Amino acid sequence: MRRAVLALLACSSLAAVQPRGAVGRARSLRAVPRACSAHELSADETFATTADGRLGPRLAARAAALGFERPTAVQREALRVLLDGHDAIIHASTGSGKTLAYLLPLLNAIEPSHKVVQAVVIVPTRELGVQVAKLARQLAAAFGAPSERPSVMLLLDRSHAARERRWLIADPPNVVIGNPEAVLRAVTGRALRTAAVRLVVVDEADECAAQRSDALALLLSGGNAAAAAAAVAATAPAHATNVGGVHAPAAPASEVQAAAAADALAAGAAGAPGGGALLPACDARQTVFVSATIPQHRHFSKQAVGRRWMRAGAVHVHVAPGEAVPASIVHRAVVCEPRERVRVLRALLRAAARDGELDGVLVFCRDGRPLDKVRMALLPAVGGVESAIVELRATDGAALRYRTMAALREGVARVLVCELGLGAHRGLDLPGISHVFLLDSTADPAAYLHAAGRCGRLGRKGTVVTLVGSQEAFALRRLGNALGIVIDRLELLRAGAPRAGVDAAGPSAHAEAERL
Repeated sequence: MRRAVLALLACSSLAAVQPRGAVGRARSLRAVPRACSAHELSADETFATTADGRLGPRLAARAAALGFERPTAVQREALRVLLDGHDAIIHASTGSGKTLAYLLPLLNAIEPSHKVVQAVVIVPTRELGVQVAKLARQLAAAFGAPSERPSVMLLLDRSHAARERRWLIADPPNVVIGNPEAVLRAVTGRALRTAAVRLVVVDEADECAAQRSDALALLLSGGNAAAAAAAVAATAPAHATNVGGVHAPAAPASEVQAAAAADALAAGAAGAPGGGALLPACDARQTVFVSATIPQHRHFSKQAVGRRWMRAGAVHVHVAPGEAVPASIVHRAVVCEPRERVRVLRALLRAAARDGELDGVLVFCRDGRPLDKVRMALLPAVGGVESAIVELRATDGAALRYRTMAALREGVARVLVCELGLGAHRGLDLPGISHVFLLDSTADPAAYLHAAGRCGRLGRKGTVVTLVGSQEAFALRRLGNALGIVIDRLELLRAGAPRAGVDAAGPSAHAEAERL
């Protein structure tokens, strides 16, 4: 099953990048394209006018009160499509406002007085789940007093399963946000009842499919819950835990186990008795896939329809495909030996801080690099203040992650050191980030895109600097070509600082950068 799911999204990363200069568009996969460009947004356009009166006025006013006064291009197109009830693939650059684009119509469709789960949002990481839930609750305040608002619940790995189970049964929320495994366990454990669900959103769909494919397939196919419980048990290794009466796999299933899961699901879809459905069938719900990187969307849509993940005739909302990376971000590279990278990064941080150009910073490292050693080596760049630099790993527990993110949002910490390859960067929505540094380069355009998109959010300026070895420079140049961006090269001087540099990446701005 995992191989089949990955096939939906696994193809050449270069195929995801459209020719430079193409305008954004929202289109039915069967229909003539409707052209749309971000430059066509009128100065007085609001969410209320965009929705032609179909978005509740209190919800539109609440969005404006939160600072979302005018829709971005993707928000405008997605809002119209989703309010019309279409299934959709929302495909736009990181930081373009995709979360708000689906949350507004989602909350608009909720009836708070109906105490059942009406919408499910599936996310790949805890950080993204927390971010989505926070915005959903902020928007829900538009409905009035707390007792009148749509209720939102997070279901995530390492959460308190017993407490969540009691909440789900005693006082069902209107909206559930969780990763595929947690949602699957809650449904098969008969704590989460989904009969009233009418909208399912898969955020960061490519990451969900790559990392959590079996659980995602079980959920979206609308199979039988009893059969799915058997499938979960079939994929659970001997040391798996038991949550809510359902085995929770502690490690990815083997291909043999995945085949057993597929057989169990097929039996459920064919009408195995008992247990009810996982989620309503695709014909009885609206399904939305969201990501900055959905290669070959036509192939993905065809396969998703064939597997009954979504209805035929879905709309592809693709805004500014010629700008996979926001245009407000500048891209730099420093070529240095691997043993010099931490020292060079320290010099870059110190120079930018000295010139007053440094706000918030993300430092991405390869998996396995000791983050604590990187943090200690960078402390001199922030005056030796230990609280100014924090670490984040994909394996960190919920409480530690919360403290880490709170320190960044409150300004106690200015630098976050984290891993690149485990998806830890998904959902890191920190508006104050001015710089992203890749201590270890990546040849994967999707990984670079998501890392770079942590700065330059919603049109703000940002700088991305990659530290590469001389043997990696060619691969980085190819990556830039694939994404349609120019990556300028900064030369090193004798002390390890970059040549008097470019924008915020160097200590001053006198010499031109050499194009990589």
